[in-house]
Amino acid sequence: MKRVSRSAIVECSAGKFYELVEAIESYPQFLPWCAGAKVLETRPDGKTARIDIDYRGLRVHFTTDNVHRANESIAIALRDGPFRQLQGEWRFAALAPDSCKVSLALAYEIMTPLDLLVGAVFGRITNTLIDSFVRRADALY
Repeated sequence: MKRVSRSAIVECSAGKFYELVEAIESYPQFLPWCAGAKVLETRPDGKTARIDIDYRGLRVHFTTDNVHRANESIAIALRDGPFRQLQGEWRFAALAPDSCKVSLALAYEIMTPLDLLVGAVFGRITNTLIDSFVRRADALY
């Protein structure tokens, strides 16, 4: 199983960064590989969402069930997609009123060896995800 863990210190409150990550339908506005993002279900404890990837001609999608703890974390669990497993968690730790530490930990396994291209693309995406969200937070806040 592949594992990715990234973090950053951001000049943005934990609450605002949480809202940025939680706003799934805005992802295509700032994630260049994201061809679409749709909330399929909203629950009191989170959301089910579909993310469409279009990266250098490779088009796939996956659906996750996300459990939210407002301003603290978003846990991610695979519902369907080209993965045998996908799980992870965003964490938002307040450092001061206008700064926080943002962390993302993901673990995933591709369905079959034939999906190696999907794995390579997803690896590239996950390694740059925190940076993309930090740039978006800088632009907005």
